[in-house]
Amino acid sequence: MFVDHVHEMFAGAGVPDWVDWFGRPVATIFFFLSVEGFVHTHNQKRYLSRLLIGFWIMQIGNAVLQRSFSLGSFGLINNIFGDLFVGVLTMYGIQTLSQGRQSHQASKIWGGLFIIVLPLIFAAITMGILAAWHTNPILTGLASMLPSPLIAENGILLYLGPLMYLLRKNRNWQMLAIIAVAWIEVNI
Repeated sequence: MFVDHVHEMFAGAGVPDWVDWFGRPVATIFFFLSVEGFVHTHNQKRYLSRLLIGFWIMQIGNAVLQRSFSLGSFGLINNIFGDLFVGVLTMYGIQTLSQGRQSHQASKIWGGLFIIVLPLIFAAITMGILAAWHTNPILTGLASMLPSPLIAENGILLYLGPLMYLLRKNRNWQMLAIIAVAWIEVNI
């Protein structure tokens, strides 16, 4: 992943495109490992909270770097913890929804749906704040602390993690999902 980010930062200086190939599989591996971590952890809420704390620390670090060094029009969005948090939160929502369906508890079903939709709500809030031309810089900074697909490093592709979670009992289907998502990423 480090090599991928080096390529991203110095592509304009002539770093060849093939350098990017080494970092591409890393996010997929992280998503797979997040599924395994979520399934096998003893405390899923603590797992989520640690990913969220990692996201916040990286967001603060990115903000400090952007203010400390002149990056021109380049903005730092490299924060895999946001992608992992949103993916694992979605897995938690899927699990809660599934438990609600099995136990016929409407509150769990609605709670699971809310958890799944929450990152999209965060994206709408962030977009609304960033779209306002007169936005307070403090408000903009706070909006960047809301994990969502809008500010995720891998964008909507972060949902590969929850997809692999749904297919976790069949490795062949997981591999096909990875191939399909890779094909979509390359062709869009």
